[in-house]
Amino acid sequence: DRDFTYHPITLPASPYFLTNDKIVLQKFINKLDQYAVFINWFTMNIEKAMLQNEKLDSLIRKQYHLE
Repeated sequence: DRDFTYHPITLPASPYFLTNDKIVLQKFINKLDQYAVFINWFTMNIEKAMLQNEKLDSLIRKQYHLE
């Protein structure tokens, strides 16, 4: 209903990677792991910041008698 157009995905013929070199693939896997760790760390920091934001907002509202 919202101008959605279906585009089928066609996978290329195997192999799907540009290389079969185990060292290159291991480096790629390590990079993905690093990104996953970073995203997890970033998400936790965002959650902490949101909690601090709520506390600060509450303190400001209380201090200045805001609704």
